Amino acid sequence: GRARDRLTILDRGIFRSVPYDGMTAKKAQVNSTGHTGSIPLCLVMSGGNESFDDLVARSIEPTIVATFFNYPSMPDAREGVFTATTRHGTFLVEGGRYRAVCPPLRLRMRSFDALTRIDGMTPSRLIRGQENYGMFYPKSLVVPAMRLHNVEFVGSNLSM
Repeated sequence: GRARDRLTILDRGIFRSVPYDGMTAKKAQVNSTGHTGSIPLCLVMSGGNESFDDLVARSIEPTIVATFFNYPSMPDAREGVFTATTRHGTFLVEGGRYRAVCPPLRLRMRSFDALTRIDGMTPSRLIRGQENYGMFYPKSLVVPAMRLHNVEFVGSNLSM
């Protein structure tokens, strides 16, 4: 084992480093960063200074607001593809006001594409760790709420 180092993956949109466990580090012929696998389990992302209400108020065009993702997954880590389903807390916003509750939607997009579509962010906040049958895993996220443009939903004619 090795102590895990703090690792800057992206800095102001520029890729900086990759987390490595012992096996992946050996294959890549680099030093281990002490992480479990090559996907970071505890992620901290700097946020912006807008409030959630500000993000909604700036939604002049029809916009989907999803406040909670169910079944988030990364089925293709090599390409950074993120998938999730909205279930509750999904709304249609237009003219800076909530207009309707939306049915469940399926999201699938490359994580790096999502980062290029950010229109605004709230300050970062802790999102609780992964829970499974009452047991918590050492996985947590400190991330902001984000407003993204041009997001397409799988199996839907919605593109916001």
